[in-house]
Amino acid sequence: MTQLTYGKIITIGLIGLVFGMYLSSYNFEPQIFIWDVAPELTSNDALKDAKILLKSKISAPESVVVEKNVIYTGSASDGNFFKIVDEQIEKTINNPFGSGAIFGLRRLNKTDFVAADMINGILVVNFETGNIRHLIPSGKEIHNFKISMTNDIDIIDEDTIIFTDTCSKWDFSKLGYCFFEHIPNGRVFKYQISTNKLELLIDELYFPNGLQILPDRKSILIGELWAARITQLYIEGPKKNERKIFADNLPGFSDNIRLSTHGTIYVAMAGVRQPTATSYLETIGNFPAIRKVFMQFLPEIFLKIWVFLQYSIQHGLVLEYDTNGILIRTLQDPTGVVNRISHVADDGEFLYLGSYINDFIAKIPKKNIA
Repeated sequence: MTQLTYGKIITIGLIGLVFGMYLSSYNFEPQIFIWDVAPELTSNDALKDAKILLKSKISAPESVVVEKNVIYTGSASDGNFFKIVDEQIEKTINNPFGSGAIFGLRRLNKTDFVAADMINGILVVNFETGNIRHLIPSGKEIHNFKISMTNDIDIIDEDTIIFTDTCSKWDFSKLGYCFFEHIPNGRVFKYQISTNKLELLIDELYFPNGLQILPDRKSILIGELWAARITQLYIEGPKKNERKIFADNLPGFSDNIRLSTHGTIYVAMAGVRQPTATSYLETIGNFPAIRKVFMQFLPEIFLKIWVFLQYSIQHGLVLEYDTNGILIRTLQDPTGVVNRISHVADDGEFLYLGSYINDFIAKIPKKNIA
């Protein structure tokens, strides 16, 4: 065979490969999303002197529960759970369902916690006995709803929880597709444990993650990471089922939302947006055809990595709001030692900062940021 013939074979093969990829069995449906220019931040260094706990001894402590001298957390990278006493790991509990990704954690009652595992679903965890069991497995259909990617969770009472389901179309193994399609197919559910009743509270959300019931118990806040905004939904009272924007065009991508001990709201920022450094994904938000080409031709893992590279600005950021959606202040670490923050836990004396990727928990005295 001549060199020309080999060249033709290779060319035809590549054309066939590309054509085959284009005719992928996946139905990609990216939509237009036009991002506003990110707001300018007035810089401060409120977080720069945080104490670094458990450096390299813990991986991706995304969600943190603090009770006196005890910290409870789970790993977003492997799904294991940790009980930390006096800043030292006392117990590690392996996820019995294999690889997991713990993104939300709350105490349910005196003995149990509930965890949102983006791979395995809603779990019940007893840190004392080490027992972990499924409450709602991912992929299970309940009342015609199938849960795909549980992200964060809150407690109405010991028999009722609410949780975010980030993306109804894809599971965690296809997270990159969820980002690139940019479809508002996230949801929040209410689940009654004793009756196995699952109720849809709200849908058409852009990658909902953080979730928090407000102190009056009449409404909830939902972080829409992939719209850089926070939505408020009324769940009780005369405004029940009404939704409104609580905070819009955030200077970053929100993660978990939690109450402070002094009546305000902390929003952890997984990544920072800057008006002078627009990310590529924001730039191509108006070009769904380009994103579809990427989805057809690039492996999903490349898309996922590209998304997380958009969070690579080395700048830690937490937003603090009042309950009316007024921004009170920002807490920042411009040095980037504490960055990609997923969670703020407030025990009254200290703030504890979790992360979906870092190998430590950061701790800072509240008196230092007053």
